Amino acid sequence: MTKTVGRPGWTLWALAGGVSLISLALASLFLGTYLQETVASRTAAFLVYLAWMALILGAAAAVGAAAVRWLFPGGFTTVAAQRDKDGPEADDFMDLKSSVSLFQPVAIYQSIAVVVFAVAFMFLAQGLSGGALFAFQTIQWEAMSRSNEPEQLAALFRDVEEMKRPQDVERFIKKLPLFFEHPEEAVRADALQTMAVMAQRMTLSVALLVRDGDLLENRWEPAVVQWLHQDVSPQLRALYDKGVTPRPNIVRALAWIQNQEDREFFVQLAQTAKLAEASMMEAAVGLGNLGGLGSGRELVGVALSRTTSSRIWALWSLQRIGEALEQNASDQELGKSVFNLLMPLLDSLASLDDSSLCGAVVAIKAFQHADTTTSLTELFESERGELVCQRIEMNLPFGPPVVFVPKEQLRWLLLNILADVGGGNAELSVWVSHMLNTRQFDDRLTKGLNQMYSEFHRLKKDE
Repeated sequence: MTKTVGRPGWTLWALAGGVSLISLALASLFLGTYLQETVASRTAAFLVYLAWMALILGAAAAVGAAAVRWLFPGGFTTVAAQRDKDGPEADDFMDLKSSVSLFQPVAIYQSIAVVVFAVAFMFLAQGLSGGALFAFQTIQWEAMSRSNEPEQLAALFRDVEEMKRPQDVERFIKKLPLFFEHPEEAVRADALQTMAVMAQRMTLSVALLVRDGDLLENRWEPAVVQWLHQDVSPQLRALYDKGVTPRPNIVRALAWIQNQEDREFFVQLAQTAKLAEASMMEAAVGLGNLGGLGSGRELVGVALSRTTSSRIWALWSLQRIGEALEQNASDQELGKSVFNLLMPLLDSLASLDDSSLCGAVVAIKAFQHADTTTSLTELFESERGELVCQRIEMNLPFGPPVVFVPKEQLRWLLLNILADVGGGNAELSVWVSHMLNTRQFDDRLTKGLNQMYSEFHRLKKDE
């Protein structure tokens, strides 16, 4: 008679399961700390996770087998034992039948047990590791933030700009200042650029939330903006004074943090004659972001004293100030201040290059001041009215500046401004009539002038 092949006792299976469970617990305690505090490479973090998951599945398999062995101590039947039972006449079909019986029903129960224990062990590992197991992406970002490799840090900064979960955004934006003095200039530049992008987004979010006080009360963005103003802004000014490079990136980050306490910093930059062009452009954006007529005066000074690149940025920023300025027609003092702000720019229109002229006209339009009509009508009548303003855009939060006019003739732009600010202006009505009677324009301009003339007469009748 064939001897039955022996199988290990269930106590041995229980011992194997217990050892596996203890190994999993100890490994999870160690790996959780290692991943959260020590690992400094995305690749290393991935390999650790891979080994950790293999350990969890191995432990689940061992414990699952032990559990099934305990529940079904006689469940494993060897093929040889089955043949002894059926006799020597068992045919090939019986061999197949007995082979299947080797796996039924114990194998099914064991598979179910392994899946159940694997899920349970994952939650056990999550608890023992301080939440590291289910935080794979966040742990990878943490590992990258501890890396000394510029490529990994650059990838981290790109990921910060794409993060969706608020807890991740808040967590990793606060890591950016750690890299402002990194030995590699490329890393410093990337960190400062990401800070500019995230500061712009946080400030915009708070501005939108301010419209609804109930939403703002329980949000996390205001705390981040407060941190930017109180901690990051002073740090950046100190780094600029210290000479850390690239300095334009420092100014850019400050410009989009939009801290009113940085106003004097931007004013000093705007008044620095030998300031590098790149830094001057960023300082102009900073003044525009902070707003106010004081910033506007500094921007007019930049527009009239610097080269075309800085001038374009200054005019774009001046336009932003005009658009944000809340004016009251009855506030004569404010009206006078606005006109005094614009007067040097109006007097210089004839001397500006083409791009700057288009930018200046759009900036003037933003302030909607009726007393600008004299200068604008003179420009309309001049030969430069034929100029076609080119499209200039800004990719926030860095340049080049925004749209002025997409392939629009300067005269058409001026006509729209005059129509906006000239209502009820008798002198402007006379000027429109004079233009229609003495000058020849294309059909579009002629139609626009006629519409203005009709509107003036309608307003006069209503009075």
